[in-house]
Amino acid sequence: MPEPFPVHLLRPREGTLSGAQGEFSITVPFAPFELATPAFKEDRHELRTKVVIDTIQAQADEPAALANQTLTLPTNPEPGYADGSVYIVHAHVPFDTTRIAFGALARDVIEAEISGRLLPEYVRLGYGDVDVVLRARLRVVP
Repeated sequence: MPEPFPVHLLRPREGTLSGAQGEFSITVPFAPFELATPAFKEDRHELRTKVVIDTIQAQADEPAALANQTLTLPTNPEPGYADGSVYIVHAHVPFDTTRIAFGALARDVIEAEISGRLLPEYVRLGYGDVDVVLRARLRVVP
């Protein structure tokens, strides 16, 4: 079994929350980091990437209405799943989002805790799948 992806390298920066009429998207960039691929430890990659989560379905007309709500989401391929991924070393690594807890809205920013599972084994990146909890500030984009 491969070693889990080093999630401590994923340091969220301020992201965005957008969408309307029940379907929303979240984008959270990460601080740049260096990653070695397990098969070739000397082959290091400087990465500037982000998690993108699309087709988030919720009972809200606009992003600001998600404040103080918690969404529990099914994973792919169940109906209603949120389509998430992180681009890592030339591959779109799936991110199965299972829960998003939104905080209060303050000056067009919502704090969010995003839980899910990063699936690098799916794209044969050389790392094992791992559970992830990201905490990020999301700027509401009307």
